[in-house]
Amino acid sequence: MDQYSTSELRSQLKIVRRNIANSKEMYDSFVEQEKLLQNELNKRIAKAKNK
Repeated sequence: MDQYSTSELRSQLKIVRRNIANSKEMYDSFVEQEKLLQNELNKRIAKAKNK
């Protein structure tokens, strides 16, 4: 890190923070998708048991 100027460090920090925010949004989206898929699977399993 010594080779970076203060300005470059700030720029890199901004990029990393943006990447963290984007990654969190993606993670949250995947969690929601998993929940929807699991709920649908559970409904189908329950429906099959009731036949």
